[in-house]
Amino acid sequence: MRKIKRFIALSAVTALATVYPCLPSYAAYEDYTEEEITKIEADITNYKDEIAVCGEQVGYLTDRFSFPNGKYSPVNSEEDLNWQEYFQSSTNIEAVTVNLEYFTGHARSGRCLGMSIASVLAHNGIISPSDIQGGKENLIDIEADTDFYGIKSDSVIKKIISYHTRQLAPDFQLDMYYHFAHYDKERDIKHLLDIAKKATEQGKWWLMGYDDVNLSHAVAGIGFVEGEFTIGNETYDNCILTYDSNFISENSETGKLMSAEFCSAKACIFVNSKTYDVFVPAYFMDDCGEDFKIYTLDDYDFMNYNGIINPTDSYETDISSLNSVEIKSDGEYSITAERADGSEYDAKSSCGKTFNRNKKVTYLCDGEHFTVQNTGNATEFTADFLDTKQLYSSSFNGAVNNVFKSENEFGFNTFAETTYDITLAFEEGCYNFAPHYRYDFSGTTDDDFKAVQTDKGIIVSGKNGVKCSLKTSDVKRDENGLLISADDNIHNENIFTSDSVMISFDDNNLKFFIGENYDKEVQKGDVNCDDSIDASDASFVLATYAALSMGKEAFINNNLADYNNDGTINSSDASDILAKYAENSTS
Repeated sequence: MRKIKRFIALSAVTALATVYPCLPSYAAYEDYTEEEITKIEADITNYKDEIAVCGEQVGYLTDRFSFPNGKYSPVNSEEDLNWQEYFQSSTNIEAVTVNLEYFTGHARSGRCLGMSIASVLAHNGIISPSDIQGGKENLIDIEADTDFYGIKSDSVIKKIISYHTRQLAPDFQLDMYYHFAHYDKERDIKHLLDIAKKATEQGKWWLMGYDDVNLSHAVAGIGFVEGEFTIGNETYDNCILTYDSNFISENSETGKLMSAEFCSAKACIFVNSKTYDVFVPAYFMDDCGEDFKIYTLDDYDFMNYNGIINPTDSYETDISSLNSVEIKSDGEYSITAERADGSEYDAKSSCGKTFNRNKKVTYLCDGEHFTVQNTGNATEFTADFLDTKQLYSSSFNGAVNNVFKSENEFGFNTFAETTYDITLAFEEGCYNFAPHYRYDFSGTTDDDFKAVQTDKGIIVSGKNGVKCSLKTSDVKRDENGLLISADDNIHNENIFTSDSVMISFDDNNLKFFIGENYDKEVQKGDVNCDDSIDASDASFVLATYAALSMGKEAFINNNLADYNNDGTINSSDASDILAKYAENSTS
């Protein structure tokens, strides 16, 4: 028998840091005989009318958008109105992690997640169709410019894209990533069936995301039907009805593409509750393989968290222990995680699926403490840790040994001289010791570095002290709280200490604190922060003066070293420090 190719939809854009909902493109997925395809399509047709009636009963005719899924391609990205709107409403972490290219990459892939979330929220009464377009009682009546390209503004599409970019939020990424990385087939399908049954009994819709090597897509679950469904040579006992924005029909009068006029059996998810096999005729002509995942979500507050319409400010989904660990290395490495109960596990091998972006590999792990070991002695190494409260990012040029992160602590150890760049960024409400959310440390060390967040400031330390530069940044917002800039540079300072020191702020001025409880402010002239103004401080000032005179980098803090407050560090400051030392010695 002659074999023919079967084609399915897949994302037209490769994955960045999360799973892209997709637009139809085409790629060969599996070989089938003509007879096999004919039988499968005939079997599906047998359920066409039954599925259409069930779909009508659960609101398919009124609670879907009339237009289909479509991609959005900005002409001039820098002037893109939707990016500007997203950026202006971003939280601290979103602003520092999501750039314009990242945003438009998601938007270009389609708007299926936004359409699915909006339809779920509207059907469930959380938002109203009139909130999306004034005067409309049903989603099906909403009109939009579906040829939406460039920076021109269509208010409906803007709102849909706003929901579509919900996937860029750290909490949504963590939840979806973790699901795809750790749920096995049995747990995946049991979770799907539980939510589908419960939601259908309550008359609600819910959200689902497909993920496979060839497919990333979002749909709305709209109903659940039990029965016996024979398709090809397989039998299924459950059918999940969906509103799939990829399904279209053509208006006979205008020739315009519209969403499908009835709930299609091809868009359904057929499930065998005993074997956990699933079959989605729209995208597969066989039982979906082990790589196929379905993300199922019925936390409607989570979908609408900080949303554009009637936003919620809390949700029930617990992702407090989830972390994204992103690594870039040209050598081998290990990831060890420690849970709250003290048990450790190999986080790298336990992650069922990894995600790649810009030559970085992302792992989704749960735990309280994480250590990444650079076992391959890579000379270029990065480790980024992201949860809902903070981002810890580090890159190294040299021989870093390991990088570790816990809830309030971040650091690394080296086995040779290493240059480092570290970013600590905190989400709103997760820091109260300073008006600034972002700290960038850059320096060189041959031992270690550790930063610990406390209620009063950040304690930095190293085995032989710390010598680095510090840049602090803040988000700048307007009178309405909308973000103007995520990189409003506040400080460019230096840290030079022989021991640990806490950095904090007073009236936006950087302060250094030492002592057992870090409650003693470092005095002017104590440039190495050892609680003593002496000859060593004067020597450090002279060495700094010489280095600066030759155009070299120096790390002594200007405020501590400029003892005479003339705006420069020179031999006069060293002389004055020596005089103060002599005065203290005789008093």
